[in-house]
Amino acid sequence: MELQSVRRGRGSAVIVVVAHTALWCIFFWALISRVPIYEQRFRDFQIKLPFYCEPVIALSHLVHAYFYLFMLLFAPLLVLDGVMYLFFRRRGRAWGVLWALLLFLPPLFASAWVFFGLFLAEAKLMESLSR
Repeated sequence: MELQSVRRGRGSAVIVVVAHTALWCIFFWALISRVPIYEQRFRDFQIKLPFYCEPVIALSHLVHAYFYLFMLLFAPLLVLDGVMYLFFRRRGRAWGVLWALLLFLPPLFASAWVFFGLFLAEAKLMESLSR
């Protein structure tokens, strides 16, 4: 019975780590592929970037410059995520779920910050072009 519980815990840990990895991949994909397109649009129309978009652009440049370093840092953190999930899961299912949900928040908020910053920048661009 306990062996089946351990296998089930490992399987759920893999699912949680894959889900967290997918969310972080969406965030990095947006920084690497979408942000430069918006930056180029602003540069083409010679419009100053809004203040809330400047940190997004700066982070995009940082990720472009040190992409492999970020990947090397995130790989051990994702392994640690799985280990901590298993640890909390053994203390009780609610703790494992809480840990999983807690680690869903940072990539979701980071992605929302990037997409919100780009959306507002695009709205400002459309507004300035309509004049």
